[in-house]
Amino acid sequence: MPPYRPPVVLPPTEQDRAAEKAARAGELRRLVDRGAVRIVRGPRRQLLTVGDAQERADALQTVLDLEEEGGSVRHRPAARLHKLLALAVVSLVDLPVMLWVTVGVFNVDLTLPAANNLPLWISVVVAVLATAGVTATLQHLGHDLRQHKNARRHLDVVALPLSSKLALVGMTLLVVAVALLAFARVYTEGVLSGADGLGTLLAVLVALVMLISAWLVFWTAFADGSPEGDDLVHYGKVIRPHLVAGQRWEDEADRLERESILLTDRDRRNTARLETVWIERADRRRRGALGAGGADPDKRE
Repeated sequence: MPPYRPPVVLPPTEQDRAAEKAARAGELRRLVDRGAVRIVRGPRRQLLTVGDAQERADALQTVLDLEEEGGSVRHRPAARLHKLLALAVVSLVDLPVMLWVTVGVFNVDLTLPAANNLPLWISVVVAVLATAGVTATLQHLGHDLRQHKNARRHLDVVALPLSSKLALVGMTLLVVAVALLAFARVYTEGVLSGADGLGTLLAVLVALVMLISAWLVFWTAFADGSPEGDDLVHYGKVIRPHLVAGQRWEDEADRLERESILLTDRDRRNTARLETVWIERADRRRRGALGAGGADPDKRE
């Protein structure tokens, strides 16, 4: 029995490598095709395929572009400076004024240590909660009323539904009440200090600043884009990962296909070169045999 000889494993040829790369490129192309039917969430939590979401985003972008070309500024987002200014006003104006008001309301003794001053902590908590609550309410109302914003970026009050009108009136009354409370606090301090005129002037100034601050918070939220713009941003967020992955797969498939073509061409050139070498060798053997007086090797029986 002859000894066992393991099979000889030949290295892959150029044609084998070309076929492998072409097969991998085909797999990547199929991944790209399947990516268009993957499920994503729409802006209202509806289920959409990536392809449907892309079509809706393109249609929405076309509508927004046409409106902006017509002079509409409805979909423009609020400037970053305005957002920072609103945050600064709330932090540096509204909160200190509200804290001053609550300190007066709870009759806090500021000479006591802060660690043992319970009314002071109650005043701080109430001031923070009141400021945050009013600010959040203004932002929510401004954000909700964006759907009633016209092309000039103004609120169409006539077209508002009754619920929105009531919410707007209620929010206005709340802001005015807060401003009047700040006015009363400053005016009382002015009267107690004997400076009635100056106290009245400062009270009016503080109340006006509170009103302007509330308007700035509301207007920043109201002017910050539109519901259609939010939908477009949402579509972009859910589509972008699939588009990036699809583009990466497309680029990889193109690279593999180019390499496959190069390997195939190289294999053809090598095959043609080998055929040429074998033909030349056969011709040399034939000429050698004829020169030695022998018969043509190809005509031997």
